[in-house]
Amino acid sequence: MFTKLTNRAPLTGLAIALCSAIATTAAPAQAGTLFGDWNYVIDSFTDGSDVSGRGGNAYEMYGMAYKQVGDEIFFAVNANTSRHGNAASTAGDGHINFGDLMLSFANGGTFGINFASLNDSGVNDGKKVGGADRPQALANGLYSNVTTKDMTAVNDGYSTMASFVGSGSNAYGNSFGDVDPTTLSWYNQSRSAPTNIATGTFQGGVTFYDDILSLGLDFKGGLAANAAARGITNLNNPNATQASLGLNGVNTAKLGTHTTVFSVKRTADMVGDFTATLLFECINDGVALMGSVATPPPVVEEASVPEPGTILGLATLGLAMTGVRRRRTV
Repeated sequence: MFTKLTNRAPLTGLAIALCSAIATTAAPAQAGTLFGDWNYVIDSFTDGSDVSGRGGNAYEMYGMAYKQVGDEIFFAVNANTSRHGNAASTAGDGHINFGDLMLSFANGGTFGINFASLNDSGVNDGKKVGGADRPQALANGLYSNVTTKDMTAVNDGYSTMASFVGSGSNAYGNSFGDVDPTTLSWYNQSRSAPTNIATGTFQGGVTFYDDILSLGLDFKGGLAANAAARGITNLNNPNATQASLGLNGVNTAKLGTHTTVFSVKRTADMVGDFTATLLFECINDGVALMGSVATPPPVVEEASVPEPGTILGLATLGLAMTGVRRRRTV
């Protein structure tokens, strides 16, 4: 278990503090949509990229959601990849996964959640050692004070986020959930995107959930609601822009093959508005969600009610004391 990561992978020259990576995010025209007790945001269904081209492949993300229950913050990702990732012979370790969920708070707090198995976070350089996959260097968990790194060089990925967006059509320039990627500080032609945690302080573990129905999670309804709120008419149009990317009557049942749900217990400084950003390690797709974390109200303990026998005893004692006081004053 890491409490503080001090070593970095060879790509540390490209690592940056998460706050500088996301702090320049402009406010979206409209954030996610509350449906039930989850807040959902839709991503284009046709901008995931792999060797076969665009749309509907293993690297397609469909949307993300979150909710807060007391001090527990829940996140859910709907995609065509599980948290165990995809085999990829072109990757350094034969494996490409989600990066880490990066959280940038308006109060300056920078956090990352490592939830994917065998990704390249921490000191892992994403390469095989002695013919075997290197063990995961970073334990699943919530990390504070994070710095980030990009791992596209060893994951057969795009050299920059701008090259990913521009590789298919300008239509994909605004397909990033709640956020226009062109407003991000790392959207440029000179560096890749901060996909993984490089260093951080461990704050607690991650809890995973399989029974998503009991959590009230409904991606079909939630993404449809978010699409309707945004005035989206046709998600299948590869030339659409953010103003028209979305669901139509046929597509409302179309979701990714995997829904990954996990939660972490918030720290005291995880409060207020935040931006959550998630990318594949190859940046073949990504999604961002804007939300807010409230400080849960203090727990008020109910006053205990004395047992009947105790009440009778107190009453008798009170009467006795009254008699004593009367005798002393006569």
